[in-house]
Amino acid sequence: MVHARCAGSRHQLRRRGDTHMDAQGRWQSIDTESFHALRANRWIGCYHREYAMGWGWIPSAASQVMDSPYIDNPPDNFSDQDFWRWVSESTDWNIASGSDNPLANSKAFAGRQRWHGGGLPAYFDTAATTTDRALRFSVVFKHVGPENLFITSRSAAETFYQRPDRRNDGLNESGNLFQPYWQARLTAYSDSPALQRGLP
Repeated sequence: MVHARCAGSRHQLRRRGDTHMDAQGRWQSIDTESFHALRANRWIGCYHREYAMGWGWIPSAASQVMDSPYIDNPPDNFSDQDFWRWVSESTDWNIASGSDNPLANSKAFAGRQRWHGGGLPAYFDTAATTTDRALRFSVVFKHVGPENLFITSRSAAETFYQRPDRRNDGLNESGNLFQPYWQARLTAYSDSPALQRGLP
């Protein structure tokens, strides 16, 4: 029910979030959802009591600062103090006409995951002269078995670029990192030093 003293307002379900990448290729993401129940009392009038429903924040490796309103240590519950009184004493949040999820943001901040990342690599493509050749590598496993005999296992694999169908313009497309047409398969083992070094 809408509060009689706040006839012009309504309860709100707010979903907020943002994902972005900086100029160095480092990304961060935040996602929150809160129910803001319309309340009123004689001290502050109409306000929204936030009930945090879901939250998550993965900050950039370069920055642990959140752009949205939050506090470092939000209470687990408000059984000992009214929500509105705690907000007025501990924060500068606008619970009368705000549009954020500051309590959910605070829980996201407290439970943040510190992922480490170096941003985008300095390269972004394969060499045009080698894109028609498969990239191969091999593995040799040796184990000392019964009577000191060696048990040896050899395996080799390769990755190659192959479109599922030809291009509409009929041109040949070299393998590149912007298309998801890379395949992998086992291949015959070879004693070639180039193969053992993982080179094509």
